[in-house]
Amino acid sequence: MENEQKDLSTSWSKRLDYFAENNRKAIGIGLVVLVLIITLSWIILPRIQKNIRVSQTSEVMEKQFSTKNIDVLSYEQASKAISQKKKVSILFTPINTNDFKTIQKILVQTKNTKKLNQTLFVYPLVYSKDTEIKKYNLENKPTLIYFEQGKEAG
Repeated sequence: MENEQKDLSTSWSKRLDYFAENNRKAIGIGLVVLVLIITLSWIILPRIQKNIRVSQTSEVMEKQFSTKNIDVLSYEQASKAISQKKKVSILFTPINTNDFKTIQKILVQTKNTKKLNQTLFVYPLVYSKDTEIKKYNLENKPTLIYFEQGKEAG
């Protein structure tokens, strides 16, 4: 029993001596690792949050508009749709208003969606609401804008 205690204390003594001798190196490595973790968190976390927001919004909105003539746009998709499609209609709408609920009821009725001659894109104004309102010169209410070849047509 005494030999085991001596071996154990000798082992810990050697470890402490090693750490004391290599202290600067260990602290330097620890600081480098800490800086890397902070930097990666600063770069990666906003992207992860953005992806979570997009998927949450898309999931909720797609359940509300489950017709073939209505499609929900995420944040990056709006700019792409406007620039890449010859003609596109986008309904920019805050989703926490009574107007939105009324529009939703109207659009979900099959007889109303059959009248659409092209896909209507719904763009929920949720997270980047103020930015999008300024970018597309919107008011804080549902607004339908028709774009032709990347420019507002009317």
